[in-house]
Amino acid sequence: MVCSGNSDLKSGGPNRLNVYTNGAATQIVTNPGPVGNGWTYKSCYEDSVYERTLAHKVDTPGSNSVLACTAACKAAGYKIAGVEWSQECWCDNVVKSGRASGLLDCDMVCTGNPWEYCGGSQ
Repeated sequence: MVCSGNSDLKSGGPNRLNVYTNGAATQIVTNPGPVGNGWTYKSCYEDSVYERTLAHKVDTPGSNSVLACTAACKAAGYKIAGVEWSQECWCDNVVKSGRASGLLDCDMVCTGNPWEYCGGSQ
């Protein structure tokens, strides 16, 4: 699938969400790796449009990236952020559904930073 931010890049498909936390959430499976600004990468999670892993979609000005999404979630008062489908940002204070998936399942390039992944294919 062609990446919406750069037609020269392949982006995979939907239904995988990279999840980050600012340290307040405890029920997330840990996959160490600092992100910056107090956020840490936790895992690639399965997601569904019928039962969202994180319930609150927020806009990221310009194009989506990990930094843009974690900043938007923090500004909205959330402790968990997730990037999905190259261009979406989701927030919550708890993981509502889904399960941790393999790290390689989150393989879609972020529209705002081609060196980061924002979700992935099934």
